[in-house]
Amino acid sequence: METSQITFAWATDPNDLLDHLTDVATLIAQLKEGTASETDPSHLPAFIERACTHSHVRIIRDGERLIGFATLVPINKITGFQGHIEDVVVDAAYRGQGFGRILIEQLLEKAASLQMSSVSLTSDPSNPKRAAARELYAKLGFIERQGLFKYQIGT
Repeated sequence: METSQITFAWATDPNDLLDHLTDVATLIAQLKEGTASETDPSHLPAFIERACTHSHVRIIRDGERLIGFATLVPINKITGFQGHIEDVVVDAAYRGQGFGRILIEQLLEKAASLQMSSVSLTSDPSNPKRAAARELYAKLGFIERQGLFKYQIGT
């Protein structure tokens, strides 16, 4: 896919995603492909509102088109401040260009700036469509245990 103008941004306002609901729905469908999980499109506005309010959502645009996103969810626990990465997706037409890597790296930088001690994410080991993502997580320094990947900040 030839790119026109790729930009990365933090979705601090829900309208950053709500203005692109069709793109969001398309990306979620790609993310959920090969799984039994489905997202009811009528729930997207509420999900987006909560994600932008309580999490850190990084988005990628090609011009005005939303082509990817990933979410860093803060977790405050008695044992420490950690993060969990959810919903990492890049449009199928843009994969293989390093955008997924950049998204994850930017979320890890955000986690470090927030002084999180670690970041985790999950990836289904039985889903062959997740193989490239799982390989990427390992290359970035995540340690895997039965589908749970963990990254220690500052190591």
